[in-house]
Amino acid sequence: MNGRDYYKLPYDLNKGAGGATLWIYYLPGLENDTIKPVAAIGTYDTTDGEKITDLGPDFDDIDVDLNRGSGGDYILLAYRKHTDHSDQLLTGLSIWDRHTTYVYSLGTSAAYTWHGLLQYGTSILQDLNEDASGEYIYLYYTTQFVEESALPGK
Repeated sequence: MNGRDYYKLPYDLNKGAGGATLWIYYLPGLENDTIKPVAAIGTYDTTDGEKITDLGPDFDDIDVDLNRGSGGDYILLAYRKHTDHSDQLLTGLSIWDRHTTYVYSLGTSAAYTWHGLLQYGTSILQDLNEDASGEYIYLYYTTQFVEESALPGK
């Protein structure tokens, strides 16, 4: 797509929940990129009455239930694209399953500062498998600079 390579975070978002196999694919941003970068991500749980507008203005959702087929809460991932120069850019993603599994997007590592996606209106991490009886799965992001040389083919 767009003549670019998308990469998969190698972790099934429904691990242990028995639902559809779901992966997050991402496109690393490059300096002077023609594709408008992502500035923020969030989740909203419609089962708990949350709405995309709870995340703030200009968010678009990815219309896929993160618990599809598992019987858990109806949770959607959303993003907001870079709108002005004061926006920080999302530069990496990470998944943690409360055990020892950490998965990082290309060019990032545990040494980065990571921010976990929270349940709306709380300081509690949003379990992407909420009420699905699978692994506890948490999504994190970083805004730290990623060296272009750390990406494949660079």
